[in-house]
Amino acid sequence: MQCLPARQSQRWRAAKACRMSRRFEAMRDQETETALREVASRLVEGGFEVYQTVGNRVDVAERVRDNLLMDANVSVLVQGSLRVRFATRAQRCDFPASHETPEVLFARARSLATHASSNGFREVGTEVVQLADPSDSTRVLDTWYLVLFDKAAADLQEMVAVVRDAMSVEKVVPR
Repeated sequence: MQCLPARQSQRWRAAKACRMSRRFEAMRDQETETALREVASRLVEGGFEVYQTVGNRVDVAERVRDNLLMDANVSVLVQGSLRVRFATRAQRCDFPASHETPEVLFARARSLATHASSNGFREVGTEVVQLADPSDSTRVLDTWYLVLFDKAAADLQEMVAVVRDAMSVEKVVPR
């Protein structure tokens, strides 16, 4: 057996660890892809339409008209466990008064999920999203104040029921 100098030995170990890491990452990616396909399949079987799959998330669609499919602001996250997440929002353009602070707009968005909160959904965060003019990125057309809610699902069958609950929640604060 050949003895390697300490520096070469460290590089060899680091390279081997990197190769092993890539193998595990590829294996994990395959498992995630399989889980995402299974989630999407169960959603379709449950009567839902899938809008898109991004990363570790399957977004549910809402059919507004026969020929118009939109994001329903409901997602299933596959991160070791299944989590159903939805967002409610208040839009600045619907409440242009100067006394409507971000806190007031977040409270308006939160108020939409009172029924969902009693069904086990919990608030997991807030976001402020500025919608830029497509022809002039320096101009903001509207600002959305989002409140995110989340609930774990034990299995795929429960996930479908939780998604049904999330879909029943009104997502946009009325004027």
